[in-house]
Amino acid sequence: LIVNAPGFVRREIRVNTVADQTESIEVPLKPETKVSKKIRVEGLEVTIADEAVFTIDATGQQLSLVEYRNYTREQVRLRAPTLMDFRNIWLDSERRRAFLEDLRKSSIHPELLAEVEGNTEADSYDILAHIAFGAPIRTRSERATAFLNREQGFIQRYSKEARQVILELVDKYRAGGIE
Repeated sequence: LIVNAPGFVRREIRVNTVADQTESIEVPLKPETKVSKKIRVEGLEVTIADEAVFTIDATGQQLSLVEYRNYTREQVRLRAPTLMDFRNIWLDSERRRAFLEDLRKSSIHPELLAEVEGNTEADSYDILAHIAFGAPIRTRSERATAFLNREQGFIQRYSKEARQVILELVDKYRAGGIE
């Protein structure tokens, strides 16, 4: 099912249908982020953007977005020197929680970065991997679709009820992420 509306982010979800039955599904949509407007000033094209200032709680230091991204890159790489190290931390739920808590103590908030950069549909993993290691950003919807395409054999091994639970979990992930 593909749902879109003017002013909202397009959403795709998997829906199982039954012949001759009508089913209602509520699909919450997130508002689109504002695109900066362009204006002309004496023949020059200028983009007006909001200026964000990030404060590091421990030191009181104030950073621009570029400086905060660099600070985030350094902090993530201190804790996970390679993308593989970062991935291994992320796959272990306890290590992931500790890692994220440690970052928060250093005033790094991936959800805030996602919002400021207009990537609210991406997980914290994708935001941090992109900033620290240059990895491509994938949305939760892209990851869920890839899982469903790649893991059909896995899904089909289970009973109808279990498959339904798996598909519901995938939809919950699309909407809100891994937690």
